[in-house]
Amino acid sequence: MNRIVKLLAVALIACMTLASCSGAEGAEQNTEDNSTVAENEEDTIAYPTPDGKKVVCLDAGHGFRDIGCDSDMMEGTEAQVTMAITLLVKQELEKMGACVILTHDGITHPSAEEIKRAANSAGVEYEEESIIENDIFSAYERAIYAASIAEEEGIDLFLSLHVNSIENHPEISRYEIDYHSGNPYANALGELCSALAERLDNEAVIFEDETEKAFIVTKIGSHPSLLLEMGYSTNAEDCARLNSNVWRESFAKEIADTVMEWISSYEEK
Repeated sequence: MNRIVKLLAVALIACMTLASCSGAEGAEQNTEDNSTVAENEEDTIAYPTPDGKKVVCLDAGHGFRDIGCDSDMMEGTEAQVTMAITLLVKQELEKMGACVILTHDGITHPSAEEIKRAANSAGVEYEEESIIENDIFSAYERAIYAASIAEEEGIDLFLSLHVNSIENHPEISRYEIDYHSGNPYANALGELCSALAERLDNEAVIFEDETEKAFIVTKIGSHPSLLLEMGYSTNAEDCARLNSNVWRESFAKEIADTVMEWISSYEEK
């Protein structure tokens, strides 16, 4: 994702992620019994219900007609890379007993009418003109969708994964973690950011953004929300990491471990 300015290999796996919310055993959920659906069965949207589990909502940045940043050094577009890594994080979180909800599966995303109906059901206010039927799935639409899930099912953490880019500065290499200073959980999110920075193997810069500078997905809704830039597509070392399956698996585990430890410690306070 440019802060200043799909993988076929994972698609078959991704297509099932919105319909199920497996536990550590990977058991399939019964949609009829365990999902919240709209009353109109001809056009429904279903959320996996937590059933007492910790809930993490993952958002693979960009996707569909919005490919995000691209680079000759990175194997795939930002949308492809974030989707692949998001699925690995999902897998690790589920091993630890979390309920994971994806904003999209890389193949389809909620329609405009589904997003509006979910928001209406949850009592989430939105700008009608900003939710449009197209092949983009904007940041605003994702944020309203996540806020609706949070109101209906509860979300312990919303995490949006991205790749950064900065032209003419190939030397810049780092993680960046953003959260909204006005979030009700801002203090706790600051602690999570610090914990993530300690676990990641690269320099991490933490941004506590004021409203005018905050990313949309971090400032809509009252649930804890973070945006994590996993490196720069314009830096050779960062791209080497992002291209590595070994690194991706290690990264996914570090993220999952840190998130689950934070959720548990926060609930104990």
